[in-house]
Amino acid sequence: MPPTEESNPEEANQDLIQLDSIPPYEDKLSIEVNANVPFFTEEDRARGAFEEYSPLDELGRAGVAFARISRDTMPTEDRQTDLKYNPTGWQVNKYDFVDYHFLYNRCHLIAWALAAEGDNPQNLITGTRTLNIEGMRPYEDAVMRYVYRTNNSVLYRVTPVFWANNLVANGVLIEAESVEDGGEGIQYCVYCYNVEPGVAINYATGENEADGTKQKQEYVPSAEEAAADFVINKGSGVYHYPDCEALGEMRDHNKIYFNGTLEELQAEYPAEEGWRLCNLCREKHGTQ
Repeated sequence: MPPTEESNPEEANQDLIQLDSIPPYEDKLSIEVNANVPFFTEEDRARGAFEEYSPLDELGRAGVAFARISRDTMPTEDRQTDLKYNPTGWQVNKYDFVDYHFLYNRCHLIAWALAAEGDNPQNLITGTRTLNIEGMRPYEDAVMRYVYRTNNSVLYRVTPVFWANNLVANGVLIEAESVEDGGEGIQYCVYCYNVEPGVAINYATGENEADGTKQKQEYVPSAEEAAADFVINKGSGVYHYPDCEALGEMRDHNKIYFNGTLEELQAEYPAEEGWRLCNLCREKHGTQ
């Protein structure tokens, strides 16, 4: 049976949106829901500091993650990199055309940069590399930068959407609203598709296979890229030396070209905001 997405879901693990109102994925990784206005109530807005994660359901799937994000919830220590928990539907599969090759990531519902939650099963789902980096991260980064800039707080809720008994979420609903300014700084309500272009996913099990629409091609850097001292991936927050082999997997619209020293780059794109040097470059160039 070829991996496909179910077209007539019977139920989901959330009530905020009607699944039959979500159009099939075409080329947009996220769409606005409810005119881009979150479903928060006045009671939600009146709450003080909180951070809540739903218990796993009978299939072991994560549920709604909800918090009031502030500088107090953000990490003060180095990120945990050795996650051990495998969320439902977890598979280890690699494709040449996927960024860093691995199809699936352990996706935090509330990002590490916002809540410092590491290996918390109630905050992890099996998500594609594209969902994690290109789908969710831009919305997470917007909240992170707003909180750093203003010291205000943001109501933030992420709901994984599982059709019927699927073990892999079909997508996530992300809602955010800045509190102190009544949503003037941050306000959105979006659905992000859990997809990977070029891969057909069986959401019931997590099994997958290439769909034949993408193939790895020999990478030829542009003149602008070859002349840069560093190439920054604004989607992943990773920067690379221009001779890095990983640039072949980076999408052009995510590239920022930087001329200057490593120290100047690190000053402009600091580690505390999630930027870091590529591990391959670190090893190749002996850079700390």
